[in-house]
Amino acid sequence: PGTTLVTPMAVLLLVAALSLQGALGVVHRVPLRREILNFTSTVRALRGQRRALGAKYGFPSSGGSSKINIEDYQNLCYYGTMSVGTPAQHFRVIFDTGSSDLWVPNSDVGVAGKRTYDHSASG
Repeated sequence: PGTTLVTPMAVLLLVAALSLQGALGVVHRVPLRREILNFTSTVRALRGQRRALGAKYGFPSSGGSSKINIEDYQNLCYYGTMSVGTPAQHFRVIFDTGSSDLWVPNSDVGVAGKRTYDHSASG
């Protein structure tokens, strides 16, 4: 079976319609369905996401990879150099292994003594 994608606008319209009906005292229940993918479908979906992100952000879509050398400092933190923007602006960063967030200071903020990302230099 194919996967049906729902656009954010469709969800917004559905929520608005249900909210209006809820204000009128009418309750509608919408069953939620979760599709469980097998291994092959999961790999296919991940490869599709990689291609889409590669097209959007400009990294290799197949066969290539970007390498970031990560160095260990006394088992306390991991750091390395990474590039942000086009053309690339290089930063030495500490990779926080306990978080999915990565913060790069913006030049508008004006962090004293730190290299900052200049978004106006990126095309």
